[in-house]
Amino acid sequence: RAHYDDITASRAAVLCGKGNNGGDGFVVARLLQEKGLKPSVYLFTGQDAVRGDASENLARLKKSGARIQEVTTGAKWEQIRGEVAKSRVIVDALLGT
Repeated sequence: RAHYDDITASRAAVLCGKGNNGGDGFVVARLLQEKGLKPSVYLFTGQDAVRGDASENLARLKKSGARIQEVTTGAKWEQIRGEVAKSRVIVDALLGT
């Protein structure tokens, strides 16, 4: 934090999948929110496909009032990718090993 400008006015995009990495992304989004950012969360599946710990973290994030958009088609990605590109912070929580 000492090495970076105040990022609270910055745009942040969190790209999430349905698995554990997506769950980590939901946690990161919530923590960014607690630091004063308003991250845009993009879920690359339907919310009903998220299971386990990831589902619990998605529920917590939804309770916090975060904006969550489902990106389930190529057309939707084309629609929002410019918005993502303008973000100062981009978190990739799509895929794991």
